[in-house]
Amino acid sequence: MIFDLKKNKGKKTVLLVSGNAFWFGLGTRIAIEFSREEWQCFQAPSSFSLACAEMGWNMENILFFGLHAKKYEVLRTYLAPKVKFIILLKNGESVKSLGNFFTKLGFGESDFTIFESLGHEEYKKTETIAKESNIKNIRHPVCVAIDTKGYGEVIPKSSGKPDYFFQNDGLITKQYIRSITISALSPKPYEHLWDLGAGAGSVSIEWLLSDKTTVATAVEMDKKRVRLIKKNCTLMGISRLNILNNDINKVILKLKKPDVVFIGGGFNEKIFKKIWNFVPKNTRIIVNSVTIETESCITKLSNIYGGQLLKIELSNTKKIGKNNVWSNNYPIVQWKVIK
Repeated sequence: MIFDLKKNKGKKTVLLVSGNAFWFGLGTRIAIEFSREEWQCFQAPSSFSLACAEMGWNMENILFFGLHAKKYEVLRTYLAPKVKFIILLKNGESVKSLGNFFTKLGFGESDFTIFESLGHEEYKKTETIAKESNIKNIRHPVCVAIDTKGYGEVIPKSSGKPDYFFQNDGLITKQYIRSITISALSPKPYEHLWDLGAGAGSVSIEWLLSDKTTVATAVEMDKKRVRLIKKNCTLMGISRLNILNNDINKVILKLKKPDVVFIGGGFNEKIFKKIWNFVPKNTRIIVNSVTIETESCITKLSNIYGGQLLKIELSNTKKIGKNNVWSNNYPIVQWKVIK
């Protein structure tokens, strides 16, 4: 499409796109590829606004997605009872697979209102539920309005998602430590995180879930853990994570400079100095230490570079006979320093 437009550059060309060209549409791509003087947009009512008008839904409280080329997993962290979606789909067959996705996650009772050729004189509306959305011969463009219902697992909005949402081999920043860590990382819009020694990628993923404009680079040396990071990204609907299967020492000077650095494993004084000399001023660096050796290292470095040390000690109850006792977890020493 863009290639054909460029090939005819200088000639008057009419491009018909559905709905709002600058809302999950082709308009943004054209605006990037061509100068502002080279194009004009004549905006028609969008499928989103037409669908909301048909449903009687206030647009400010609805979640809108264009899933022509994206995986349904991008919806995963938003799925909860009473949440309303307006979703644009590639074709009629996509309605069934979207219904299967909702059903698999325990939201098969969700109300599906299917709009065919919305805004056209042959417009058609069909009401069903997700688990019964096997409707044939649906004309496109197709749009589905969804009122989510069911008893599926809802991913909490708080930082520190339960560990069972992440596939891992045991090397994962655990839920409550992760919550404290995300608080220390303090994600802000458009910031770039380095997650070095990423393990299962839980910190990177929670960073990216904090705001749709954040980006992250995860560096992990173990190939099996890299595969886990990719699986977790898919499960959480994350596509903005740059994953590198490499040694931290070999890649950090080649990476786009960060706003924040998190080091969860493989920390030593040499790596810290390399990072410190490379990253820009005001970069936040957070290190979590489990071992005595790493704790000793960050204590020494904090005396030179400053920052704050925090010791985190958590306990869980466990049974001894008929009684309960406190079982201590390994203490974590966290160092936060700003260049």
